[in-house]
Amino acid sequence: MSYYVTNENSVLNINNAHLKVSGNVMTDVMKLGAIEFAPPASDVGGTVNFTNVTTGVTTSSNLSVGGTLSLGTVEVVATTHTLANTTANGNVTPHTVQFSNATTGLVTTANVEVGGELTVSGNVEVGTANLFVDTVNSRVGIGTTSPGYLLDVQSTSDAADKNMTRLYSAANASGVSSTGLRVEKGTGYGGIVKGFISQGVGSGLSLHTLNGGTDVQAMTIMNSGNVGIGTTDPVSSLHVKVPSSTSLVWGTTITNPYNGIATTQGIGLKLQMDGSATWYGDDKWCGVAAVAEGNYSDELGLAFYTQGNIGSDPGNAPTEKVRIKHNGNVGIGVTSPQAPFHVKPVNNTSDAENTLLDFRGDFTGSNHGFLGIYATETHTNGVGPDLRFKGAVYNNTANPTINQVMCLKPTGNVGIGTTNPSSKLTVNVIPQHRASYDHSLAPLTVTNRTPTSNGTLNDPKHVLNLAREGTSGEAYGARATFKLSRWENNYVNSRSRLDLDLAHDQYNEVTVMKWYSNGTVNLSSGSAVDSDDRIKYNEEDIPNALETLNKLKPQKYEKLLFAPEKTGKWIPSDNDWDTLKLNDGYTWIHEYGFIAQDVKNIPELAFLVNGEEMQIDTKTSAPEEYSNLTTEEQSTYTLSYVYESNTITQSEYSNLTPEERGLYSTQYTKQIETQTPLALNYQGLFVVAIGAIKELKSKNDALEARISALESA
Repeated sequence: MSYYVTNENSVLNINNAHLKVSGNVMTDVMKLGAIEFAPPASDVGGTVNFTNVTTGVTTSSNLSVGGTLSLGTVEVVATTHTLANTTANGNVTPHTVQFSNATTGLVTTANVEVGGELTVSGNVEVGTANLFVDTVNSRVGIGTTSPGYLLDVQSTSDAADKNMTRLYSAANASGVSSTGLRVEKGTGYGGIVKGFISQGVGSGLSLHTLNGGTDVQAMTIMNSGNVGIGTTDPVSSLHVKVPSSTSLVWGTTITNPYNGIATTQGIGLKLQMDGSATWYGDDKWCGVAAVAEGNYSDELGLAFYTQGNIGSDPGNAPTEKVRIKHNGNVGIGVTSPQAPFHVKPVNNTSDAENTLLDFRGDFTGSNHGFLGIYATETHTNGVGPDLRFKGAVYNNTANPTINQVMCLKPTGNVGIGTTNPSSKLTVNVIPQHRASYDHSLAPLTVTNRTPTSNGTLNDPKHVLNLAREGTSGEAYGARATFKLSRWENNYVNSRSRLDLDLAHDQYNEVTVMKWYSNGTVNLSSGSAVDSDDRIKYNEEDIPNALETLNKLKPQKYEKLLFAPEKTGKWIPSDNDWDTLKLNDGYTWIHEYGFIAQDVKNIPELAFLVNGEEMQIDTKTSAPEEYSNLTTEEQSTYTLSYVYESNTITQSEYSNLTPEERGLYSTQYTKQIETQTPLALNYQGLFVVAIGAIKELKSKNDALEARISALESA
């Protein structure tokens, strides 16, 4: 049976009867006065038993409990609740809720709001290792339940770029504003790390130091990547500014702590550029390093490294190019410079030139040029390096002719216009001669590059000018000129003529003497020799001049002028002459004269013969020439050392210091006994002949007088 009460003012009144409800009671409003429940499942009077597992009791108003309320699980879904006086498990503090579950005393999926202080005697964990407060060790862990530090932040993420902590504050609209992290040891000592923004300048990171509370900005890192030390406005990738000082200030110190028995340690600064995969694909770098030059780093040098591709090999590591040694010596291409400026050529190919210095003029003008200094690693004769000076004038020419200006050889020979000087000073390339002709015998060799010809003879060309400055330029000055030419055509054989010209009158050249290779000498006028009585002493008349002259034996002969070799026994014997004189290497002429040995055997005339038939010569060989000799030939030489005009023996050299030894060069010498022709003073014979003529005249006068007397008788 169902009963419906539809009028809001109507009620259902049951008197002296029971209302039994086995199902649900549905009503918008149910007003109960005093009600007593005694459900069958409970033997406790005044008990209500709710069996609905979802909503046993639902109320939108207050629930007032005068006695004790025992609850299993309480879910509070309303927004505001007031605990008037809750006492649980013996806790006598008013307005207190005490949870006795040791594992989960209070569990909530919503927010917990605490208006006063929250006191926790144990640890506090929020989430699962999200936030953990270790109240025993006074540590806080984020991402860990075992913080090892006062604040320990950990993450299990392996993301390549992960921000772990953020300190944030709003930026100021003008000026400089910053957010900082302050680290102090004691009050006012330590430092501050600040993130800043400077309006109109940029943003970045600044590091400050604290000393007694004084804040000093020590380092600045700008958003551009520039780093400043000692400056707040770095203008380069690394900008170091030291305090103002009148003495030397070291701005940066980089230390390698190793200090042992080794000479390989060092510390350097690397400067690198990113490479391109298209061009060999390597990052190239240069650097400067302090390197040990002695054990325990007692001696330090400075090394400069550079890198570049050689061929198509991208693996070329930077190599040391310049070294400043601990003693101040500077080396280019050498790691142990032995002189204040020591250069090792890069190209080791024999006779290859390496540029040392290049002086160039203005390339924008119509005329410009350069002067270069070059060195060779190894010359073709085994000695190097040569030092060469070369120059050119472009005259708007892309590829001008490079002129050989000067060459200095390790042997001390100097070449002007030639790279192979064979004498102490050689000017221009030496003409081709027979191999036996040794130009090194002369300290000076000068060549006029105008060639001779078979068709043109007696065309003297300048080979040497000697001049003396006058009081006014050329005025009152003096000059002598030597010229060379061929005077006779004899196939490939030389017929040389040497002219001597002297300045005369208006500085005009006047030929005063000509020497011919056949021994002839032409003078422009009569010759004269000093014959002043004031320089002559103990004068004597020549007695028996006619008798002395009669001892002479005038002869006609073939006279040797030149032989291919003039060392040792080089003069042919009479038996060999008729064969050797036909060789191209021998030059000879027909001549009238006397034999010097015969004149020397005449006591009265012996002093007119000069020289000795043999003399001792010293032959010097450079190391490269000595190395080409046979073992037997080398055994005839003696080792010695020479510096300028000083020559010392091997034993003396061994007593020198290493620095002194570096001044000397090596040479090999041997003594050679060489034939030398005797010379005869024909002018003296002329004087004897005058005496003989006078004696003949006296005898002739006496005979004439006698004949005249006989004729008169």
